[in-house]
Amino acid sequence: MRRPICAALGLLLLSGCNSIGGDMIIRVSGVIPPTSAQSDTPCRLDMIAMDTDELASTRNVQPRFDTTMMVMSNPKPRPYYFSAKCGDAATVYSHEVMVGTRASYSKDFDLGMMSEERP
Repeated sequence: MRRPICAALGLLLLSGCNSIGGDMIIRVSGVIPPTSAQSDTPCRLDMIAMDTDELASTRNVQPRFDTTMMVMSNPKPRPYYFSAKCGDAATVYSHEVMVGTRASYSKDFDLGMMSEERP
């Protein structure tokens, strides 16, 4: 009798940790405009928390990208934006996206065409 109770409590604790915190992978796609992309230079895509300007994740991408980013899971969605920089070209930005809950895991965040306007 003790083992099933211990096992159930262990699973409950683990599932609670997974729904409240921990790393989560999201899929992000978009396009860096030709004026900001240089064909011979890789671009750096940053995911930034809107409320603190804290860098959450980064990836090297091509001007047309479809990639994954790692982010901390939260009980409530948190606003983020993405910035991309290719060599010496101007930095471009995405619109604001809400990320953080486990429901974000199954979404594809399509940023569309990024622009020089910061959100």
